[in-house]
Amino acid sequence: MEFVVGIFVSIAIGLFLMEVSDRKNQIVSWLVALAVRLLPVDKNKRLRYREEWESDALASPGRISAIMRALGSIGAAGVMMAGEKVHTLKSNTKNNKSLLLSKHVFFTSKMSQITELHTERQKIVTEHAKFLAEMEKASLDTEKKQRKEWLEREAKWDQRAELRRKRVKKLRNDKDFFNTH
Repeated sequence: MEFVVGIFVSIAIGLFLMEVSDRKNQIVSWLVALAVRLLPVDKNKRLRYREEWESDALASPGRISAIMRALGSIGAAGVMMAGEKVHTLKSNTKNNKSLLLSKHVFFTSKMSQITELHTERQKIVTEHAKFLAEMEKASLDTEKKQRKEWLEREAKWDQRAELRRKRVKKLRNDKDFFNTH
């Protein structure tokens, strides 16, 4: 059964990767737009970064490598955003520092909540997989029991049929005995 599940999973992953590679341009465009939204710069610079990052990602030779480059642009935007936050913290007053720090604390707490939810989801998925495995095992055990019962019934029927055959043979022999004398 694990073999069959493995085949289905590998087919599903293959289909997913084919779908992702077929929609490469859309995914790259979406990822770069997300990266540009993270940038702490004005609108003109954002347009320039978007054009540059998108053309760079689409110019890469492979389908998956284009998506990986677009993901890299998100990382670059994050680094730029972090650098801007550090610069802002150094140059602004204490109120701005406390505001940025409170935002950082807020986002950190949200990320920890998301991590907890993800961990909880993983536990649920694991428990569900165990439950399905137990159900499959139980159904196999039930099938084995049913097969055993059916084989026992068949053996009893065979014994009864054999007894009937012996009785019929005995009766025939008795009839022959009565007919010959």
